[in-house]
Amino acid sequence: MNPLTVLPLRDLTADFPSLTGVSRARQLLGKLIFWTAERSPKGTLILDFIDVGDASASFLRESILAFRDYARAYQPELFPVLANITDAVREEFDTLLRARGEAMLGCRLDPAGAVIEPEILGVLERGLKQTLDIIRGREETTLKDLRSMSEETKPTTWSNRITSLIRQGFVVPGPSAEPNKRVYRFVLAEAGGVNGS
Repeated sequence: MNPLTVLPLRDLTADFPSLTGVSRARQLLGKLIFWTAERSPKGTLILDFIDVGDASASFLRESILAFRDYARAYQPELFPVLANITDAVREEFDTLLRARGEAMLGCRLDPAGAVIEPEILGVLERGLKQTLDIIRGREETTLKDLRSMSEETKPTTWSNRITSLIRQGFVVPGPSAEPNKRVYRFVLAEAGGVNGS
């Protein structure tokens, strides 16, 4: 089971007059790092943008993307996902991620807090997108399952794709019922109960 934690960004930015500038962005980054250090969350971390109407590219780059990079380096079992972003914020994220040749997962939360409408922001290489689509279409999959789907794709290619999808926060690894076998799931599939900030 992949636990799901929702963190409303408005709780961390309520005292900011606007979500602009590198200085405020670094304040938010510090708050996000402190929040995770206090709680040591694992699994999917939904960064909820509800009631956040606009944010500058520099603010998003130096706070949210910097936090995602921090999580990759220091908390590899934490998978940040964006939620409830406005069209203006989506455009800023998409532009930033495409310029870096990267992708990040977004979604919406319905009124009951359930994850709906997952989307890829930025650019995800075609082979990675195809592999992600296969994983999303199944409850779970293994490298053996993927390798059996195409003799043309080398086993190391599948392994590299899975590693990249995990690092980018799209796929989570987990134990299998069979010993010494790992299964892989879409990061938003079968997320555990929601617990707030």
